[in-house]
Amino acid sequence: MRKSCGILAVAGALAVLGASCAFGGVGEIKKIPETYLTMAVGSSGGGWYIMGAGLNEGWESQIPGLKMTLVPGGGASNPTLANNGSKVQIGFTYVSNAAAARNGEGKYKEAHSNLVALCNLNVKQYLNINSTKSSGLSSFDTIAMQKPKIRINVGPRGSGSEGMIVRVLEAYGISYDDIKNWGGSVQYNSTDSSFNALKDNQLEIAANASVLGLPSLVETAASRELYFIPVGEEQGKSLAKYGFSYEPIPANTYPGQTEPVPAVVDKVVIVINKDVPADVVYNLTKVLCENTEKWATVHSSFKDFDPAAAANVGIPLHPGAEQYYKEAGLLK
Repeated sequence: MRKSCGILAVAGALAVLGASCAFGGVGEIKKIPETYLTMAVGSSGGGWYIMGAGLNEGWESQIPGLKMTLVPGGGASNPTLANNGSKVQIGFTYVSNAAAARNGEGKYKEAHSNLVALCNLNVKQYLNINSTKSSGLSSFDTIAMQKPKIRINVGPRGSGSEGMIVRVLEAYGISYDDIKNWGGSVQYNSTDSSFNALKDNQLEIAANASVLGLPSLVETAASRELYFIPVGEEQGKSLAKYGFSYEPIPANTYPGQTEPVPAVVDKVVIVINKDVPADVVYNLTKVLCENTEKWATVHSSFKDFDPAAAANVGIPLHPGAEQYYKEAGLLK
């Protein structure tokens, strides 16, 4: 979706890009021929969609000859789309998905050798694991020992939420089949549906990956006493091999959550097809890294973007991005 300079409207949300479409920066943009790129983000109206629309607007306004198109996508599917490169050349995903896709691990049956990275946006997605206090389920150690009949929502199939919770369960020696054999069920519903089910006692555990302050969780925690199930240090740190980090959800992020909650965290990265010309990718990287204040007006998640960490992606960088990072002193 494209708008003229000033206000970007996406799915009813307004992101103010400022009074002028001129972005700050140092040095010159490399001259490129007319180039068309399609970027896959998340579902229409979601946070990734808004962030991607803002980036596309900024890239087009700053890079003469570049034409960007935005399409919905998903954290699990975007690496494959970008790797294939025919309809999509660039996309949002998670560090864990990017690494798994590149190496042909987990859900990715073949190594995605055409997949490289543009940057790490450093947007942290915390895995919120919630149960009602009436359920009495407050730790995975207890669940693994008692084998209760539980209904757990893991998020849509292939989503970032499911990718994280399945690894947490594995770290505790619990599989989907175990939960079903105990008489429980595994559900694949949306974030809003999962919290509605918690409120209505139709669910014992809901797992949802999000930035801090997930609105549906704020609303649910304000009306219902919830447990925030922590991830143990041993289990959490063991997941570093999948690209996850182990960090606490800060105290008082949500109603009733008065203590920090040890959690698994993934980060959002932008991946790109290796055949996109180096000068084009250099320009994309330059505009992205030199306009951090502008991106923060597009979506609050961009507040965590730090160019100093942009090159830490867990997979090889595109040569155009690598050139920019070295010239900017962000990579040795």
